[in-house]
Amino acid sequence: RWLEMKILQERKHSDYIHNPLLSSVQQQMKYVNFSAKTILIFAQFSVLKAETAARTVNSVLNHPIASHLSIHILLSDDEIVNQAKKNYEDGAPRYSIVTSGKSLSDIEVDQMCNTIERIRKEVGISVCASFGLLSEHQYRKLKDAGVSRVHNNLETSPQYFPNICTTHTFQDKINAIKAARSVGLTVCSGGIMGLGETVKDRIDMALTLRELKIENIPINILNPVPGTPF
Repeated sequence: RWLEMKILQERKHSDYIHNPLLSSVQQQMKYVNFSAKTILIFAQFSVLKAETAARTVNSVLNHPIASHLSIHILLSDDEIVNQAKKNYEDGAPRYSIVTSGKSLSDIEVDQMCNTIERIRKEVGISVCASFGLLSEHQYRKLKDAGVSRVHNNLETSPQYFPNICTTHTFQDKINAIKAARSVGLTVCSGGIMGLGETVKDRIDMALTLRELKIENIPINILNPVPGTPF
């Protein structure tokens, strides 16, 4: 069962945070999953006062579930560029950058655009991105930076989707895919088999992908883990 924890934002323009936990003013630290060993908390900090941020982080880290808590921030430009170089040298024609969670903030998209521009300039490898549910404006930024393809799985059929995800809707997925296509990006989209769906669900997902004119379709097979819903 997923719980999205949103932290109150104070939109002040002074006393900005200087805290190693927060790599940017709008830091996203994604979701809480009570069945997982690693728990990711979604908390978007938007120009918070330092004392408010300190209270918030303190509250999160003192929560009973915090013993299993891992906070993940975006990797640095150098780490991503160096990995892209290694993949290129190993013969990979494409390099995909993937983040967890529902979406990236505008600041994080700008950070990724800087990284992608470096990859295109310093490495030359084609770049794919999987950044969740972004807007047309954000996708246009990514395309201008050098992204050629984005990844956004439908996961399953429209009718079964609410059984596997409660943080957003199937239509949200559709809207994001259409937004990416509208700016000239190609889209990779498929699903996961083994989530309790029926054969009809699989067929309905395939028909939806055909309607969206998706040409690159990954099919993932779930490897069940004890303690998780499926």
